[in-house]
Amino acid sequence: MLRIKIYNFSLSFLSLFLSLLIYSDALAGEEEAEERNRVYRLSTHEEHVGALESAFKSAGKSVLVTNYGNLYTSVLKTPLFTTIIPEARHRNVQVYFRFNYSDKESRYSPIPSEVEKYFHNYGINAAWTQTHAKIVAVDSKLVMVGSFNWLSDLTVPVHYRSFNSTLVFEGDEACRMTDDIWKVLKYYRNKEFGEYNRTNHRKAYLFKRNPDNQLSRQYVLDDESTLTYVPVIEEHRRKLLDIFERAKKRIVIFSPFVSWDGVNTYQRDFVRNLLTTVLERNVSVCFVCLPDHEKRYRDYLGDLFNYSNLKLKTFPHLHAKTIIMDDKLIGEGSFNWLCAARDEIYHTHKHEATLIFEGSKAKDFIQSFYQTDLGRLASEDVYVEHSSSDNKKRKYDEKLPPRKKLKPNFSDEERFFSDRRMEIEKDMWVHYPFWTKYSDDYIYLVYGKYFEIMSGERFNREGYCVRINKQEYLRDDQNIKYFNDIQKAKEATYTNSTK
Repeated sequence: MLRIKIYNFSLSFLSLFLSLLIYSDALAGEEEAEERNRVYRLSTHEEHVGALESAFKSAGKSVLVTNYGNLYTSVLKTPLFTTIIPEARHRNVQVYFRFNYSDKESRYSPIPSEVEKYFHNYGINAAWTQTHAKIVAVDSKLVMVGSFNWLSDLTVPVHYRSFNSTLVFEGDEACRMTDDIWKVLKYYRNKEFGEYNRTNHRKAYLFKRNPDNQLSRQYVLDDESTLTYVPVIEEHRRKLLDIFERAKKRIVIFSPFVSWDGVNTYQRDFVRNLLTTVLERNVSVCFVCLPDHEKRYRDYLGDLFNYSNLKLKTFPHLHAKTIIMDDKLIGEGSFNWLCAARDEIYHTHKHEATLIFEGSKAKDFIQSFYQTDLGRLASEDVYVEHSSSDNKKRKYDEKLPPRKKLKPNFSDEERFFSDRRMEIEKDMWVHYPFWTKYSDDYIYLVYGKYFEIMSGERFNREGYCVRINKQEYLRDDQNIKYFNDIQKAKEATYTNSTK
């Protein structure tokens, strides 16, 4: 009997020991997974410079840096260029620099000859491309995306430094993100030369034709957090609409610059009925821009300021393009939400990149950000009662209709966002970059069909018609349909292709 009890005790003890062992292994596995895929945030000049230097020091195979802005000879005197890069090249680390069109923009100077000579002497693969992104990618294991111009900002004097922020993704999954980043960069290079070379044009066209290349990539870090890489202009627009649809309490958008040409930029996304729909849902919306750019957006918003939960604030030396939703989503990147072009055929369009961190762990980033001067400015309670002096300033609004207090109709709201998504898709279709003809017989494949917009002159008619699959024409009953301008023809083609 005693032996049986001892035996049962031994089994119980062994079972408990195995359970603890399995539990400890599970914890170790979670810690190991967390260690393999880590996200952190940079917010000071010193943090950015330190992270860039560490990236080159730790690199074993390659480093990619994309940059927008001027380069000065003073950059050659920084530790990165005097010591760190030469040491990396001595280890046979391949260095890739991608710059904006500095020589083609009046605001920016060409790269100094001394800097170009440095690139040549150390075998650095440096090239111009159509980019505004601020990316560092190291050995397919670390990616940094934000608003800091990694090379231009190295030598900025203290009193000229702007507020920048960057998300860093370090782990095994970064290899997939690096591959996607290179695909987009190659697309812009092919598009650049496609004007002169049919092979490059075809490569760019095929990239754009593949929907997988346009989609954001989501990385599941754990059961509670995800990181999303937003690669192209279309996805930035879709993500922005998604944030407005899902927000429960607050949306904060930092955009230093406000475009003078809002009709071709931010007004295509921040349509007034979208803002009204969200404000009526009692979601607070706060925009922050540079003081010199405030008037442009304030004039556009106009009577929407009757909503006490809408704010427009300014902050000097702002350069971050941060977006925050509630207490669970924060995005950092190069996309100026109130300034960036909304399609690729607009002359200011460039390659952009954004990382969006979402989940319970993003809350820590947001709370930490709200402790900064910029964060405190944006986190002020938008429902605070106006002082008497504020009310005097708002007397010019007395003739405007008072704010409506409506209970949100969720079915109507769901229908609104569905219609809004369709409007954005149509807008992107009409401004599809490969509508432009390469030659008279070059045609375009979209939605599984070939479409060609043709002048009616060949039929002795005014206007434009659309040919489908090289054979049939877009018709009105039995007759070929003609349009006064190319824009109308594109819109009719979109309607026909989505039936």
